[in-house]
Amino acid sequence: LVNSQVRQAQDSYQSASADMERIGRTTLAQTEQRYRDVVTGISKLKADQQSVISNRLALQSTQASYEAGTQTLLDMLSAQKQLFDAERQYAADQYTYLLNTLSLKQLAGTLCVDDLRVINNWLKDSNPR
Repeated sequence: LVNSQVRQAQDSYQSASADMERIGRTTLAQTEQRYRDVVTGISKLKADQQSVISNRLALQSTQASYEAGTQTLLDMLSAQKQLFDAERQYAADQYTYLLNTLSLKQLAGTLCVDDLRVINNWLKDSNPR
């Protein structure tokens, strides 16, 4: 009976050790991926900012040309749509960046209430109401 219980305890220990190793590898892989997502998100946000600036300038130029009579209303509406699309993409990438940052902090075990407060305040300030 004792030998059977020892073997069962050894098997349980080996199973728990294998589970711990698997979870550790999975967590490490997820953390590395989330880190890469955050770094990529920063690059996307910088590119999106430039796109918004560029499209805003293009709209102003098209609007001036429309007022001068060298552009059509369709050209101006097209430029306005491109600006709205760039702003929408920027907002979507900001949201993804926030989610990836929170996920990375959670995986690293550093997520705290203050992080959520900062994001909540940012969301309140960026709300266009």
